[in-house]
Amino acid sequence: MPSGYRFSAKTFLHCLVPALILIWAGSAWAGSGIFPTQKVGWDLDSQLEDRLIDLGVLPESTVMVVTTAVNLGDLKTASSLSRYASEELAMWFVQNGYRVREIRRAADIDMVPETGEIILTREESRLLTDKANVSLVLTGTYSVMPDRVDFHFRILEAAGNEVLAIAKAGVPMSAGVYGMLTREERVAAKVVRPTVETKPD
Repeated sequence: MPSGYRFSAKTFLHCLVPALILIWAGSAWAGSGIFPTQKVGWDLDSQLEDRLIDLGVLPESTVMVVTTAVNLGDLKTASSLSRYASEELAMWFVQNGYRVREIRRAADIDMVPETGEIILTREESRLLTDKANVSLVLTGTYSVMPDRVDFHFRILEAAGNEVLAIAKAGVPMSAGVYGMLTREERVAAKVVRPTVETKPD
């Protein structure tokens, strides 16, 4: 400490308060999403790590692809909410050291006027079909309830389809969540309540 420098209580508070504000803001931001990404990510990761150890596989040697969660009642249906949840988990696994391959990449970049340069696509004929060395697949289903949307995400071994990890998360129904469902799902989410109450005799 430099000669003559006094670390007073006032100086300490001036340093402490901004730090606490930054910590609080970071925590609030991390938990502000619609989908509980951290909970599901850590749950899947802890199970997967144990299974890979049992199989004698190094986590860094695996390559994962992330697929869109689909409606449990109709496996060909997905919503904006389920696509968002899958994107969140893809981000989580990349940020936590997993090798994740983007399977929606097109073979060429599309130059779309007034939109921009696009390389992601769901048109099968335009996909860059390199699926070699993929060892893990993240997939999931969801069910729409009147008060929530339940997700079940699982990680499969690509070669044998064995379930290596599975996690559940419930997303409370809100105006934002409701707006991210398909039209049919929004109808199913409505609660039919009696308009006339009757008292027992």
